[in-house]
Amino acid sequence: VPFPVLSYVPNFFYGSLLSMICMDLMYEWLWEFRTKVTVAEYIIALSTFGLIHALGVEYGILGGVAIYILCRRLNVNVGELKQIPTQEDHPTSNEAVPAQETLNLPIDVPAEIKEYKEETERLMTNRTKADSYNSF
Repeated sequence: VPFPVLSYVPNFFYGSLLSMICMDLMYEWLWEFRTKVTVAEYIIALSTFGLIHALGVEYGILGGVAIYILCRRLNVNVGELKQIPTQEDHPTSNEAVPAQETLNLPIDVPAEIKEYKEETERLMTNRTKADSYNSF
């Protein structure tokens, strides 16, 4: 062999790793993606992918955004616009979900768990007493 084979092994390794990642991403975002979106969204995604290959990354993404805006202006169903949740959408700390004990829900707790809880509370009480005794 007229060249050192081992000097090219890492390049083959990294090339195969990048190819595997590329195939996985393409399968996930170009094939599985089609069942989760509308037809118009899928066509926009495929056209953006094609524009990226034809025009480069920057202009391809800009072209995809332009196609999306055009479809929105033509009232094509390109899916829902997701709203960013605001502070009013989430309960504040004063409106937190009440604990199970305050809800008084009937839950059948096995005897072993009740005994374990009582034993843990007893041990923690004894430990607290011991810690306060040792602190003086």
